Amino acid sequence: MADALILPMAERLLECFCAALQVQHTVANRPARCCLRVGESVSADASLYEDVCCDGLAWVRIDSIFASNDDFPNPDTQTPVTGCGIQAWGVVLEMGVLRCAPTGDISAIPTCNEWTALAVNVANDARAMRDAICCLTAQLDQQSVAIGSWNPLPTTGGCAGGAWQITVQIMNDCEDC
Repeated sequence: MADALILPMAERLLECFCAALQVQHTVANRPARCCLRVGESVSADASLYEDVCCDGLAWVRIDSIFASNDDFPNPDTQTPVTGCGIQAWGVVLEMGVLRCAPTGDISAIPTCNEWTALAVNVANDARAMRDAICCLTAQLDQQSVAIGSWNPLPTTGGCAGGAWQITVQIMNDCEDC
């Protein structure tokens, strides 16, 4: 049985994010993959046959979950426990996009035009993330969402991009205890 409390929120954000990327990018500039990911950070999945960065990878992942009833968006330090358990969960969701960074070759460094094209795509990715946040928050109580900041990802291994975290408060449902 799949999680019926936290996972649906990640799936809602993913739906908003994938749709926003469709609007912000031409077909040629859209990330090839838009999916849920797991782990402490998202890897580019190095492969001999595929280049996930150059194909483009967009994701939503569950970053952390904590009890948060009285002091949302902060974790409760003295969590009140009812007969059902924790009353509310704080869930940090991360959206991000990895793209191919210009690398040049043995005789030439990347051009300003190549870096500018990447900067435009990354800015459009950030815009899609803002639109996805608006899409998700329109479906929720405004008091149950805390918007974090967009941050660039390290430009390493031929990959570049950015990620944005938001924290959502999800009330526990006794049916899910």
